[in-house]
Amino acid sequence: MIRKRKSTIAEIAKEAGVSKATVDRVLNDRGAVQPQTRAIVMEAVRRIESPSLVSVDKPTSICIDQSKISFTVLVPGIESGFFNSITDELNASPHLSKIDLMIAKVPGVSAEDFANAIDKVDSSYLAIVAIDHPLVRRACSRFVKNGGKLITFLSRVSDIPCLGHVGVDNRAEGRLAAWFAQLLLGRESGEIAFLHGQSAFQSQEQRELGFRSAIQDSGSLWITAAFDADKTGSVGVAASVENLLATNPELSILYNMSIRNREVAEAIERSGRPVILIGHDLTEVTKQMLLEGKMAVVLDQNIALQVECLLSGVIADHSGIGWTDKLIETRFYCRENLPI
Repeated sequence: MIRKRKSTIAEIAKEAGVSKATVDRVLNDRGAVQPQTRAIVMEAVRRIESPSLVSVDKPTSICIDQSKISFTVLVPGIESGFFNSITDELNASPHLSKIDLMIAKVPGVSAEDFANAIDKVDSSYLAIVAIDHPLVRRACSRFVKNGGKLITFLSRVSDIPCLGHVGVDNRAEGRLAAWFAQLLLGRESGEIAFLHGQSAFQSQEQRELGFRSAIQDSGSLWITAAFDADKTGSVGVAASVENLLATNPELSILYNMSIRNREVAEAIERSGRPVILIGHDLTEVTKQMLLEGKMAVVLDQNIALQVECLLSGVIADHSGIGWTDKLIETRFYCRENLPI
């Protein structure tokens, strides 16, 4: 006689290697679930509830590699060299032999966009590059409550029950940018401005705090303007920089905390002003700008290392070793120390 028992959602989730939310969607036929994931869940139910049906002599009817970890990385759908490099590094990782990776791009950057995107994830693990907002925090809590494991990536989200974080010390990055500004100024005093894009990202907020603190400590520089691009697109950023330069004739240094380094540099070049540009993230574009003298220094988050720490951390946690937070040291590059 075959013994059958009723399995719990938690048992099925553990057996299948998916979240409890995914199991709930499959069993109650609600929400979008990938066919492969649905098959994995139903096979887990069969193994738990009818263990005597499992035969070592006969293969099961469903041939699925259940060793892979279901993992989604959620990133803003902003077209930039920086976000493209994240996608490239994720897709090129050798760890994908153990991870079933999905890269999901949020169609906008509003809190509603991020919350809706998080609610649609059915993976066991989720890493988010998201803004810090109550709607986002509630969506994160729902994901964890349903059995998922959450990691904040690059930018933290406050007061959420996450597994851990991978990123740099953004406040220290801001202070480092201020130190370079003082070094590059080459005289006793001067005016500096900074451009930030999406200040709702905690990484941007922390950079600004560190930068302002270090400038105040210096006594030699003062912030003449702190401004947002009207739009994060290339035209909006260029127009904002052009307006800034036209209204601040004594400006000597510009610190770009966010994206669009090329458009910022081109606006400076059109002005004919000898303004020093400090920016973030080493990409093919910023490498070329350093070589051409259009940028003075680039602070880099080392995306390759961050992706490595993220994926290896997920594998370690899934195998029972546990998670260890990864704080990556910021690198900096000028024309003379560019990697080949």
